[in-house]
Amino acid sequence: MKRSLFFSTIFFLIPFLAACQQETKVSQAKSEPAAEAAKSPKILVSFYSWSGNTRRAAEVISKTAQAELFEIVPKEAYPKDYKECIDKAKEDIANGVKPELTSLPENIASYDIIFVGTPNWWSTIAPPVRSFLDCLKDYKGLVVPFVTHGSGGLANCEKDIRSSIPTVKVSIAGSWPGRSIEKAEASIAEWTKSVIGK
Repeated sequence: MKRSLFFSTIFFLIPFLAACQQETKVSQAKSEPAAEAAKSPKILVSFYSWSGNTRRAAEVISKTAQAELFEIVPKEAYPKDYKECIDKAKEDIANGVKPELTSLPENIASYDIIFVGTPNWWSTIAPPVRSFLDCLKDYKGLVVPFVTHGSGGLANCEKDIRSSIPTVKVSIAGSWPGRSIEKAEASIAEWTKSVIGK
C-alpha cells in the first residue's frame, strides 16, 4: 500500500516538475534580452556644426551607436558668410572666447559615453565646443572626440579637448575630411563600433 502511494505521488509530481522546469526556461529566456539591454551603455553624441559636415558625422555615429543627439548651439550664431565666419572664429580663438550656449544636456552624469564633435578651426576646436566642455569637468564616463576638417586633420583638436577636461578619460579621436563626409559614412560607422565595442 505504501509502495503504491509512493509511485502514485511520483507520477503526480513528474508533470508538475516538468512544467516548473519549462516555466523556468521561459523566464530565463525572457530575462536575457532585459539583462543584455541593461549592459548596453547610455550614449550621447554632442556636436557643433557650422557647415553641416560635423552634423552629418554625428548623425552616422548616433545611428550606429543607437545614441541620443545633442547639438551644441551658441546663443550668438557665427556669420553665415564664410569669410566673415573665419574672421570671427579666428578672433574668438585668439582671445580664448567661450560663447554662451542656448542649452546643455540634462543629467550629464547619466551617460556612460559622450561623443564630442567639432570642426577643426584654425587647428583647434570651435569655441562653442570649448564652452560645452566646461560642463564635463567632473564627468566620470568616457569622452570620445571626433573632428571634421578641410585638410588639417586632427591638428591640436584632440590635445585641446584633453587639456580642457584633464581629469576625464578621453578616447583617441576620429577625424574625416568635411568635403567627402558622405563617402566616409562607412568608415565613421566602423570607427564608432570599435569605440563602443560592437
